Amino acid sequence: MDPVQVMQFQLNDRGNAVAFCGPYMYPGPLSWDMHQAFEVHAVVSGRIERHFEGYVRTLGPGDVCLIPSWEPHGHRTAASGTAVWGTLFLPEFLGDEMLGGLSWLSFFMAAPRERPWVDAEDTRRQVLGIAEELKPEIDQQGRGWLTSLRLGLLRLLWVTGRNWEPSAAGNGRHSARLSSLARIAPALDLVHARAGRPVSLAEAAAACCLSAGRFSPVFRHTMGLSFGEFVLRQRGARAAQLLLSSDVSVEAIADELGFVDASHLHRMFARRYGYTPARYRKMARNLHQPESASDPTEEPTRSP
Repeated sequence: MDPVQVMQFQLNDRGNAVAFCGPYMYPGPLSWDMHQAFEVHAVVSGRIERHFEGYVRTLGPGDVCLIPSWEPHGHRTAASGTAVWGTLFLPEFLGDEMLGGLSWLSFFMAAPRERPWVDAEDTRRQVLGIAEELKPEIDQQGRGWLTSLRLGLLRLLWVTGRNWEPSAAGNGRHSARLSSLARIAPALDLVHARAGRPVSLAEAAAACCLSAGRFSPVFRHTMGLSFGEFVLRQRGARAAQLLLSSDVSVEAIADELGFVDASHLHRMFARRYGYTPARYRKMARNLHQPESASDPTEEPTRSP
């Protein structure tokens, strides 16, 4: 599929999804993001690094990446001529569809390293075929193209995850449904609105009109981690964003995000990302070796 200009389309009057296809023509620096929408993208050509908390994976043609709502993630274009196809969507776009006896949500709620990843050349060819079929639908927006996009997304998830099994450590995450995600959505929005500053369990539960005792198991069951862990993950991601996008000192970042002091941020960040804040900033700004080979399951080296 030839690279095209990046395009975005509102799929319906509720704005439940956008589709995009296009190039990241030149290697670039690491960037960090998180958003309300779920994201699925397939690499058509070139290579992209996807960064998660403590985990890095390099994706090539036919590889697929799944990112759930409000999960911090980074990306870096790792080769010239890189192009991707993908979509960002709110969960209502797929509803309660089941794939092989599992909710499609199960694929996203597993930890990043445990999610479905393409591991066979035949699957990669199928992924590239689906992307090729969907490109003219997105370009032309003809009659029924929204249905084609939805079905194409389900096909992409199906071929990627048809042989996948939830981890035994998943604590029931695979049984999450759209209704449970909707129940905790106000808490997710509240954490994001605080932009990295702490949110208490009581505040989150009240936002969802639940008691703290009821909210905690619903949150863990749906998201696959405790609310406290989720808040720490968001705060770490906000710190990573500020380290990459500004020259603000580590001390000022710690103060902005409500840490006790810079050493508190230092310990949390090193534990979760494998680098001290200063080393992470230096490393991320000096990733200028895009054509070198890398391990597709490379993980960051722990700081001494």
